[in-house]
Order: sequence, then C-alpha cells, then structure tokens
Amino acid sequence: MNPAAGSTRASPPSAGSPPRTRAAPNRPCGSGTGRARLSVDLDVTDFYAETDTARSLGLRLRHAAGLDVPLYAFQTSYAKGTIVSAAREVVADSRIPYATYETDNGMNHLDPLFAAPQHNTFTRTLAPFLSRLLT
Repeated sequence: MNPAAGSTRASPPSAGSPPRTRAAPNRPCGSGTGRARLSVDLDVTDFYAETDTARSLGLRLRHAAGLDVPLYAFQTSYAKGTIVSAAREVVADSRIPYATYETDNGMNHLDPLFAAPQHNTFTRTLAPFLSRLLT
C-alpha cells in the first residue's frame, strides 16, 4: 500500500471516547442515533421473545432451532455470568452438535483483544476449538 495514500483501516477509539455502534438501517450513526438504537435493541432482546417491539425493529430473536454448527462462547468479568448462561440457552433450543464454554473472570471485556498471548485465555482456548472444527 502506498503510505502517502493513507490507511483504510479504522483506528480504535481513543480513551474516553464513546464506543462505536452499528447504525440502524437507513439511519446515520451520528449524534447518538446509533447508541440509542443499540440501547433499544439490547433492551428488547434481553427478553429474547417475539414481542411487538422486537417485530417493529425487525429483530429475529427465534432462529436458534436453525443453528446446527458448533458454538464457542467466551465470558469475561464484564458479562457477570450472562454470556455462558445465554449460550447454554441457545444450545438447548438448537441443533448445535457441541459447544465450548470458557470463562476468565480475571479478564475485562477488552482483554481478549489486547492481552499478551501468554495471559490470553481467549486465544489459548479458541485455538483448540477451531482445530477441532478442522478434524
């Protein structure tokens, strides 16, 4: 790549900046619109049920029965136990042949991305899961 052309890769948000969110369809992610949409989506999906609000937002919350691939779930201290319990619910309502559940409460939510390899439980446990998929 020509250094003068600049990079097309997005840089990570700086410390103290709000997290990036995916914009709602046909709406820009400016002036809080994306954050508000994400908040509404999360509030609605917490119930994991087909409600009028979920349908109005176009959320498809009941497709677990169609899932038939292995699942890897990793939980940090940030989730306070909800990732693994939610993953177990999805597996119970699906055709997922096997699942791997990993937890490291000593990690915060960014550690799986940035922790040094020797301290990264995520990469140490994900690699064997992926290897199993290839055998």
